[in-house]
Amino acid sequence: MILNDYQQQSLQRLLRKKNMQQLYQAYIKPFNTKPYPKKFLDIPYGKQSIFQKMDIYLPENHPGPYPVIIYIHGGAWVLGGKRQGCMYPPLSFLQHGYAIIGANYRLSPLHKWPAHIHDIKAVVRYLKAHASEYQLDTNRIVLWGDSAGGHLVELMALTDGVKELEDPTFGYMEHDTKVQVVISWFGISNFAAFENESSALTLAGKILPHFLYKQFPYLMFKQNIFQDTKLVKQVSPITYIEQANYTAPILLQHGTKDFLVSPQQSISFWNTLIQKFGSSICELDQIEGAGHYSEEFVTPENIYRIRKFIEQHLQR
Repeated sequence: MILNDYQQQSLQRLLRKKNMQQLYQAYIKPFNTKPYPKKFLDIPYGKQSIFQKMDIYLPENHPGPYPVIIYIHGGAWVLGGKRQGCMYPPLSFLQHGYAIIGANYRLSPLHKWPAHIHDIKAVVRYLKAHASEYQLDTNRIVLWGDSAGGHLVELMALTDGVKELEDPTFGYMEHDTKVQVVISWFGISNFAAFENESSALTLAGKILPHFLYKQFPYLMFKQNIFQDTKLVKQVSPITYIEQANYTAPILLQHGTKDFLVSPQQSISFWNTLIQKFGSSICELDQIEGAGHYSEEFVTPENIYRIRKFIEQHLQR
């Protein structure tokens, strides 16, 4: 038998027709911007790549300045974008008076780490610098991401001012990159553990030729991250908890049947966070039976749960 019982159940969950449709909508199906009248599309926040653009959607019939939700898409750092179905959950917050930002960032293997996190920090600084143009409230900023985007927003919660993750050439360095709330869906927090915990990597290691399996990390970061201890630490959000003197409140949500990113990633991150900052700084929802971006995450009940967490910490 190639996989153990848990891995088989998780793979079956991933391959369910309904789950595959959900993944298709989130990461592949084009997103229609026409239903959203108040929008500013393809705003460049950098000059190094065509990926460095964002879309801004503003609420109708709500006075500004608006609290802000910046959504960072997933896609294993190699695919995805700001105009795919993953934007539907955050855009539902328009009716509650939020400004919604969908941001692209540079992807591998064309671009090498840390370009990904450089871009997310540049997005936050750009929005703070241009807040008056769009009536944005820079004291009420939320970062929300899934999968690879979840990894990036977890990093953002802990690394304001960390020099090795900064690129001053973007400008606006007079602004920090602190945000007030972070929502992470099934993100990777510890790459040192990821290689052994991921059922997907376990399966790949057993059924793929060795040389192909070893290309997985290269596709993700344009280098074999698992062979570089220093790099493993640099890309792992859990690394920064001990030295951090600030973190945004974080809601972690992870499915118990996630085949791609083990729920242990979020469990360990939550445990380490509350040991450092106390139990009020981070909440963990283990969503029973849910897979990687499965339908349980986008139910009205779960979106309401997320909204209440955000409102609690923004004190709206």
